[in-house]
Amino acid sequence: MRLSTQHEYLFDGITELLARPFRAAVATGKSQRGADRAVHQHGLVDRFEIVLGGNSLPRPKPNPDLLYAIMEATGTKDLVMVGDTTYDLEMAHSAKVKAMV
Repeated sequence: MRLSTQHEYLFDGITELLARPFRAAVATGKSQRGADRAVHQHGLVDRFEIVLGGNSLPRPKPNPDLLYAIMEATGTKDLVMVGDTTYDLEMAHSAKVKAMV
């Protein structure tokens, strides 16, 4: 999600992508409050199994703790990190999961 001064905007095609059947979670550098607000704003609360903001754990991106917490909460290690920053790629690499930007 891209940050604007007033609203969160979804990248083109994300709504259609999220309409497909696959498990999904959020690991963002935004605060937990900001992550929850963005998910609510777009009506995606029920789409994600877990939403984790950067301050929900002691060590934020690019530390892999957010992905480890998602693995634990969802009971799977078969993740693909879809991100838009080098921090996302670093986090995925450290957690030994696939990544795409």
